[in-house]
Amino acid sequence: MTLVFSTREAALRVRDGGRGFNPEGDRRPESFGLQSLRERVEALGGTVCIRPAPAEGTELEVRLPLDPGGA
Repeated sequence: MTLVFSTREAALRVRDGGRGFNPEGDRRPESFGLQSLRERVEALGGTVCIRPAPAEGTELEVRLPLDPGGA
């Protein structure tokens, strides 16, 4: 896990060496975690990038502007 701040944004990257998942596969009906994360980050003007690799793990990167209003 890394957390990096610049003058314009904060970037969080989390990697694991787990089993990964297929992003095109079926999700459990009660599974809202990634969807909820994406909605919240985008509401703050940020981005979420999820890079799953079945049998290799997953990398999640979140970038948030430090001044979403641009003031």
